Amino acid sequence: MKKKMTRVLAILMTAVFLTACAGQSAPAAEPAEEPAEEVTEESAEETTEEAAAESAEEAAEETTEEAAAEEETTEEAASEEAPEEETAYADYVYPGDDAVLKAAYEYMAKEIGSQYMEGQLSIPSVRLVHIDDTEKDAPKVFADFWAYQYDVDGDTLKTVSGGSHPGCMQLKAEGDGYVVEAFEVAADGSEFTESAKKIFGDYYEDFSEMFSDDVQREEQRLQDIADFVTANGLEVTKVEDYGWDPVEIPLVTQEPMSIGGMTGGWEIAEGEDTAIPAEVEEAFAKATEGLLGNDLTPIAYLGSQVVSGKNYALLCKSTKVTANPVTGLQVVIVYVNTKGEAEIKSIEDFKIEDYNN
Repeated sequence: MKKKMTRVLAILMTAVFLTACAGQSAPAAEPAEEPAEEVTEESAEETTEEAAAESAEEAAEETTEEAAAEEETTEEAASEEAPEEETAYADYVYPGDDAVLKAAYEYMAKEIGSQYMEGQLSIPSVRLVHIDDTEKDAPKVFADFWAYQYDVDGDTLKTVSGGSHPGCMQLKAEGDGYVVEAFEVAADGSEFTESAKKIFGDYYEDFSEMFSDDVQREEQRLQDIADFVTANGLEVTKVEDYGWDPVEIPLVTQEPMSIGGMTGGWEIAEGEDTAIPAEVEEAFAKATEGLLGNDLTPIAYLGSQVVSGKNYALLCKSTKVTANPVTGLQVVIVYVNTKGEAEIKSIEDFKIEDYNN
């Protein structure tokens, strides 16, 4: 009995000891927190979404900037590549009424002018030596023919190219006008004189004298330009050759001037310029020498026209030598050829009432 009680006590003490040990080794559990792993995963997801959004915004901004840059580059490239639109000018049409000269001038502008470096305008110049119209349907034009190409820069024509073609054009009648059938041009270099003599024949001396006159050549060119500019309403006042200062184009009327039945190409005298120049007085005296029945006294110089030589227009007091003298005003055209010989080209009554508006 005593042994049994001892065993029971030993078992109870062992149980108490084990229970006490278990209490010490297993402290009370604290409230459970969400696993850190889950928090980290959610944070990572949020960070990834924010980063993706930022990346998308940055990409969109970059794309917009790149697109704008590309558009700007494209516009610049287009601006650089696309040439400025040039003003279209009318093809050359002879502004005068002479059918023979019309054929010659337009042939130079279109057929010969096209062989030169192209400009915006082709304006030829013809220094006329002689027109042989013995055969009305097949006239011949002897002249120093020039082709010119110009660009328009504001109020100035700038010479692009040009050249001389002295010779003879053989024309033929076609419709209401003429066309050039053949064009014989003097040779270049050492053969020039011999070939020119052959082409111009009896007119060679006139040609030679005119050909060496650079002042007359320039006057004729400026007059031809003035006629074209006036006929086409161009706001051009000067001509500039490469390396030279601009030269004024002679004053012309807005409509071809008609004096003594002649039209086109007149340089009009204005203001004090109506005083009669000495060379014009001399030409007038030569032309009227021996004139009978009409006493002409020049009172004003009206203008000049460059042809093969020059035409001068003068306003004159006219007194008809009759039983009952009649006094009035007349416009007299005096023609002076390249040799200085003068003659009256025409006389036309001047009626002031014709010029009233």
